[in-house]
Amino acid sequence: MLCGHRFLPAAFLVSLAGLGFGCGGPKGGGEIHARRVVLQREVEGLRELVSRLERGEPALPNNDVLVSIDERLVKTLLEAQLPFQVDVDKYHLRLDRAELTFRGSPLVTLEGEIALRDKPGMAGEVRVLGAFAQIAIDKKGALTTSVEVDHVDIRKLAGLEGFLGSENLNDVARTIRERIQGQIPGIAIPVQVQQAIDIPALTSGPVRLQAATMPLDIGVSQVLASTGSLWVAIRVKPGVFIKVAPLGRR
Repeated sequence: MLCGHRFLPAAFLVSLAGLGFGCGGPKGGGEIHARRVVLQREVEGLRELVSRLERGEPALPNNDVLVSIDERLVKTLLEAQLPFQVDVDKYHLRLDRAELTFRGSPLVTLEGEIALRDKPGMAGEVRVLGAFAQIAIDKKGALTTSVEVDHVDIRKLAGLEGFLGSENLNDVARTIRERIQGQIPGIAIPVQVQQAIDIPALTSGPVRLQAATMPLDIGVSQVLASTGSLWVAIRVKPGVFIKVAPLGRR
């Protein structure tokens, strides 16, 4: 279906790119920079898709197993990991709200508050922008992903600016982004991928077979975020049958 609309993503890519490069504003404009970060993620995802289509390749590999995951399900799983709390220098960060947008890239927005550790009643609002990254299959066959942080935006300071000292908001936001990178809990998506095919033994009757197992080489080959769904292409390569038990006697 996606291959039948190979020129639509290209037009959309041009539109988004125009928006992204038209956002150049004054330095330190948090909202402008946040919007550019989101658009850059979307454009990168769409550019990769368009590149494959222009080479005559399918949007997702034809021979792979495709798994479609609804945006609302992933949002529920992510919210179950919240609140996320962490101390960064003299600040305490608490993220307790999440929004997802699967468009070009699996975008993630987390919101909450930032407060001084020794003055918890003095708090401002903070927003963290990023995307799901490193989508993979773990050793148990579950589909997992983590949150990669692109941008931190501090808003509505409620007096916090008086305690910044020699820092400015950009410095604080940059420090927070660097410190929480890799710390936000990932999620396990409830998709179980079997990693071997087991054949039971037949030990009685005219036909007897020894029990065997065929391991499968499994991995995520490609990911596509589109119209509220995350499409994950899973590569499955069969291995060699291994005998696991001797046949019983008659």
